Order: sequence, then structure tokens, then C-alpha cells
Amino acid sequence: MDFHSFPGKTERPVRIVVIALSLLLPLLFFMTAAQRVRYPYELEELEGNMVRTVERVLHHQPVYIAPNVHFVPFMYTPGYSYAAAAMAHITGIGFLPLRLVSIISTAGIFLMLAALIWRETRSWMAAAAAAALYAGCYPLCQNWYDLARLDSLFVFLMLIAMYCTRWLHPVVAALAWVAVFQTKQSILPAAVVLLCCRIAQRRQTIAALAVFAAGVSGSVLWLNHATNGWYSFYVFKVPSANSDLILRPLVLFLPEFFHTVGIAVVLIVVAVLSHKLNVHSLAVRFYLATGVLVLLAWFIMMHTGSTGNVYMPACAVIALLFALAAHRLLRDGSPTVRTVVLSAMAIQLFSLIYNPGAFRPTAEQKYSAEASIQAAKMLGGHVYLPQHTYYGQMAGAPEMADMVAFQDAQRPLPSGEQVRLRTEMESMLTSGAIQGVFLDSSSQVRSFSERNAVDEEWISHYPVRMPLPGATAQSRPAWFLLPCTLSFSGQLKSETVAPQAPLCTAGK
Repeated sequence: MDFHSFPGKTERPVRIVVIALSLLLPLLFFMTAAQRVRYPYELEELEGNMVRTVERVLHHQPVYIAPNVHFVPFMYTPGYSYAAAAMAHITGIGFLPLRLVSIISTAGIFLMLAALIWRETRSWMAAAAAAALYAGCYPLCQNWYDLARLDSLFVFLMLIAMYCTRWLHPVVAALAWVAVFQTKQSILPAAVVLLCCRIAQRRQTIAALAVFAAGVSGSVLWLNHATNGWYSFYVFKVPSANSDLILRPLVLFLPEFFHTVGIAVVLIVVAVLSHKLNVHSLAVRFYLATGVLVLLAWFIMMHTGSTGNVYMPACAVIALLFALAAHRLLRDGSPTVRTVVLSAMAIQLFSLIYNPGAFRPTAEQKYSAEASIQAAKMLGGHVYLPQHTYYGQMAGAPEMADMVAFQDAQRPLPSGEQVRLRTEMESMLTSGAIQGVFLDSSSQVRSFSERNAVDEEWISHYPVRMPLPGATAQSRPAWFLLPCTLSFSGQLKSETVAPQAPLCTAGK
């Protein structure tokens, strides 16, 4: 056997494997999304309040309003809500239009990753590999790509802005970054860094920064005027007041991230160390600057409440750098090096394969949602589901504030306003207007009071605590607090019933 010819003979089959895997991983995402897009209930806890926000846009109701017990928006800029509202004009309101925006945005992410790499390398394989790596990070990002949340649109617009920054006039790039900012405001520092990549072209850089500053400040001033200042309250003050830094997620970010894309990171490091980088090159400065997005994700992970969505921009950047590094090593390497690099690419992509069926909503999830809505209807819709307010709305309940948004909005308020909100919430819970409070678990009875800063005496008005029939630790919601004993076709058994607790009358 001629061992010297072995790498050359194996290079072609391994290349075919890389191409096949690069086509498979995006396909797995679309197969997964197809199973989830029409699911009529929440796939994630905050989806419901996002739907309610889009409903307000559709009905020409203000989104950024003074915090109250009926509605509080999340601490985001409005781009996604308006994009989803435009889709809802076609599909009707519900989870579908919001998820469609996310799925279309994810498809756009695949295309923009491929476009950026193709423009740099003229290699279809490298372009497809970039899209595939991002597609394969779906489980790492906690199944976020197709949710009724803003992050997929945010990453899509971010990549468009990156493409404009790399290839188009800086002023066009600045306008694109303004659009990204109005989708998620945390991009602000990274946008400034990337716009400064053309620092050698001083006039263009100054013009771009001026346009970006004017676009951001102008849009902020206009939205502040339109909302009586509440836009800045939710977009700037609420995030700042809730920026509790905790070390554990920061420490776990790196091992979890590198466990998923470790081989890609190794290829990037090898490519950087084996080639002399020309820091005067716009391309080199640009792609080095994209590392700011990884650092931004790392920083955001320290904040309380951060979750899998913070990985998404970091995964997009790693996908770009992975494809560029692999192309550079393949272009300049010997047959042996090319075979090793292709094998590493194949192993990395193969490790990202997942079962689409694992992310299909379960019958238990659907049953839990349907049973809680049915029970809420039996109480005449006079219920509060603090973590699933849209379910209450589906049952005919009056609008009530999402617990997470309500808690977040309290912190930056003056003490007098905080007291007013707490009093309003306590009055609602103890006045008899609410016939049931539905929580995700019995342990959240106390945490509900703590998160909303209300006196625990309200619990005494709900002596009956009932588990949802068939509920398990995974059910959402799973627990009822009632002021009386509810007859629910004999299926609900109360855990604690005060002797004086009367029998609820359905539809009361």
C-alpha cells in the first residue's frame, strides 16, 4: 500500500461526508420546526405575553405604558412585535405568526451565514458548513430558534448588518445596525465596535457613527415622545435595575459552549496560530471584532434570568469563524492536513445531529394547558395565571400582568409607585374578584409573593390547593389555589381544604 497516497484518496469521501452533514443539519431544524409551529399553546413560558404584546400592536393599543396589574411589556425594543403583527395580518393572531417570523428569520440566518462565507471564500462547502454549524446548535440554544420570541429575528438582522458593514457603504451599515438595535437593545456596544472596523477610512467611519448615533437617538426620542417616556423606562431603566450579576452561569457558559462547538474553536485557534494575521486588513479587523459578540453573550449570561437565547449570536459568530478557518486550512494545507481538517469538520458536524422528535410537544404538555384552560372556564374566567397569562385570556379571563414582567418593572420605580403596584396586586387577590390562582408548582406559592413583593396574607384567601389532574413535575401549569372547593368531574382532589371552604359554583 502506498501510504503517501492515502490522504489524497480519503480526502474526497470525507469532503462528501462534510457536504452531506452540512445539508442534513438545517433540514433537521426545519423538520423540528414543522412539528412545533402549529402547537396551540406555549412552548416556552414567556411566549404568551409576547402574543399579548403583538395583539396590542394589532389593535393599536399602546405597548409601553405605566406598569399595572393588567399588562406589563417585556424589557425589549419593539421591532419583533411589529414584524409579528405584520405576519398576524396574514395568519391571524396566536402563536403561529410569531413562530413563523422566528422560523423565517432562522432560514434567513442560514442564508446570511452562507452569503458572508461565500463572499469571502467562494467555497460552497464552507458556506454550507457555516449554516450547518449554527443549525446544529439548536439544542445548545435550548430550542429557541423557532419560539415566539425575538432572538431569531435579532440574529438575522445582526447578520444583515454585519454583511453591510463588511461589504457595503458604512452609512448603509449604520442604518442596518439601528434596525438591529430596535429589535434588541443589547447590541449597542457591539454595533459601535463593528462600525469602527473601517477606522483607516476615517471619514466613512465618522459618518457611519454619526448616522448610527442619530438613528438610535432619533428613534429613541420619537418613541419616548409617543409613549410619554415609558419606552426608555422599559428599554433602559428596567434592564439596568435587573442586572443582577451571578457567577455560576458565567462559569458554566464556557464548558457548555465548548462541549458543543469545541472542535470548531480548535480549528479557529489553529488557523489563527498557523497564519500571520494582517491587522491592517479590513477583513481581519472585522472578523476579530465579531469576537465582541461572543464576549457580549458571555457577559449577558451573568445576568439573572439569562437562558439559552444568549448563545445564539455567539453561535452565529463561531459558525462564521469556523467556516473561514476551515477554508484557510484547506486552501493552504498539504493533502494530509486537508484530510485532517475535513475529518475534524465532519466530526464536529456529526456531533451536532439530534432527533427532531425529541422536541415535539408532548401529550402531557398539551393536556396540562387544555385542563388549566378548562378549569379556568369553569370558574367563569375569573382567574389569574401569573406565568401563563395568555391561557387566562383564552379562558375569557380579564387581562392580567405576566409575573416576570411585573416583577422586573417594579425595581426601577420610585418607592411610592412600588407600594401602589403591590397594593393594587394585593387588592386584586383578596377582593374576591379572582376565583383561582394557577401556578406551575405548589412550591411557587411563596415565591409568587416574593417575586411580586406582595404580603403573604393573600394566601389565606385561597385555602384550597389542588393539583391539576394527571399533573407531573413537567406540567405547566400544575397547581390551583382556590377560595373554595371545586367540583371538577371528580378528577381534582384538594391537598388542603379549610373546613369552612364553600363549594365553588362554576361560572360564578
